[in-house]
Amino acid sequence: AHSMRTASAAQDPPSTGRPPILFDPRVGPDQGAIDECIERGVDYLLRAQNRDGSWTTEATDLDTAMDLRNGQTALSVYTLLKCRLPPKHPAIVRAVRFLANDTPTKVYPLGVELMMYDALGDPAQKPRMQKLVAALLELRQAKAFGYGRERMRADPSNMQYALLGLRAAAHSSVRVPKEVWSEAIEAVFAF
Repeated sequence: AHSMRTASAAQDPPSTGRPPILFDPRVGPDQGAIDECIERGVDYLLRAQNRDGSWTTEATDLDTAMDLRNGQTALSVYTLLKCRLPPKHPAIVRAVRFLANDTPTKVYPLGVELMMYDALGDPAQKPRMQKLVAALLELRQAKAFGYGRERMRADPSNMQYALLGLRAAAHSSVRVPKEVWSEAIEAVFAF
């Protein structure tokens, strides 16, 4: 006979009063358990949002220097949208308002913010996306992407986020120069 195990990573702290999520380790979680995990993740993100609409783990100088707050906020909204939270949800509206006040200067937050706007599906955000694409393309050096102006050394991770962001922009009908794609392929093979 097999026993049911608790998925410890999917448990909420005892203070929430929610029962642990159980699954058969031989076959993994069923759809109900997966849905419950997603619901708990959404609840956590909604509780973790700052009053100004952002998400961040700490308020440090590095947070500001690396655009971590912008990147984390955009990634949180992207996640919530992919978990089917409606674009008009107050948490998403506050976050989009927060992000509109600043243009990131690093590849990661630029790429994630573009992905978020594509997932948002709001044509009114196209000018913002065009601005972000322009900022991202300004960080391109030798056909590749680094972290930002201070750390231009290109690497595959930065290339990935830049290209994911540019792909999302193109998907939302924002113009991305054709040569960016072929040059990115060259740059990736040069790593």
